[in-house]
Amino acid sequence: MSKPYDGTEVSIEKSQMQIDELLAAHRISDIRWTTTSALKLLEFHHAVREELDEWCYSRTPTCPKFARGSHYAHKKIRIRAVLGVRIVVTWPTADERERRRLMRVLWWMLKSKFEIVDAGLVVFEEEFMPHLTLGQGRRMWDAFRPELERRIEEGTDLSAGIGDDAADRLLAIGAGSR
Repeated sequence: MSKPYDGTEVSIEKSQMQIDELLAAHRISDIRWTTTSALKLLEFHHAVREELDEWCYSRTPTCPKFARGSHYAHKKIRIRAVLGVRIVVTWPTADERERRRLMRVLWWMLKSKFEIVDAGLVVFEEEFMPHLTLGQGRRMWDAFRPELERRIEEGTDLSAGIGDDAADRLLAIGAGSR
């Protein structure tokens, strides 16, 4: 079975440019890329905005949403929080083809995440939760992972009541595939 986007001819630089454009389209301007021989790191800030019931009027279209004669009006926006996001892509040091593929996967992952948020299925914080930073270089996933791995190792049923016999059925399926 081939990997997604295997054999892509899209360059790493083009994928990165498209990701930058996607982030800019979602009002994200604080973007940092870090590239080493073993990884590609994408970090950005996302402002959690809240539209207020107050209106702002201006003669200059600095932030026009509605034109009213020679005046521009828009609802005021309050920034509730600024979230840090860190996505780490580890890649082989000498395989340019695999690096191109992984950047394409990253592009489509981000595009899908933003489409889900834009459609209103979930909020940004929920969709990007594993990648949200907690400070000191840690992500939510880094903090949560040890507990999850411990529970999986113990065989804890984490199905949250999805059907009374969900864990038994999944275990039976797994046993049947051996």
